[in-house]
Amino acid sequence: MKRTILIFGATIMAAGNLYAADCAKSLPGNWEFDLGGGVAASVEYKANGTFIQKIPSMKIEVNGTYSATGNSFKSTVDGKSKEFTITKCDAKSMTTKRTEDGKTMEYKRK
Repeated sequence: MKRTILIFGATIMAAGNLYAADCAKSLPGNWEFDLGGGVAASVEYKANGTFIQKIPSMKIEVNGTYSATGNSFKSTVDGKSKEFTITKCDAKSMTTKRTEDGKTMEYKRK
């Protein structure tokens, strides 16, 4: 019985690691999200490790770099970095949590 439980637990841990790795791999692409207060934004994470974030209503465009590993990623703009944890992802959506303040963001793939 103990052996069955250990194998089951190891299987769940391995599946969790695959899920996290899949999330990091699915980051490249075009995403839309709400900054709060109805302010729409979009971001394109490119396969080469760069990104472009746009906030059309404010006429803002930000360029930066990112790196992703497992279920986390770090974005850097003008030498300032922010770290995020991907808490949920699938082919059409992603939820992240910013490390510094715990703010959660919901992304929809464009």
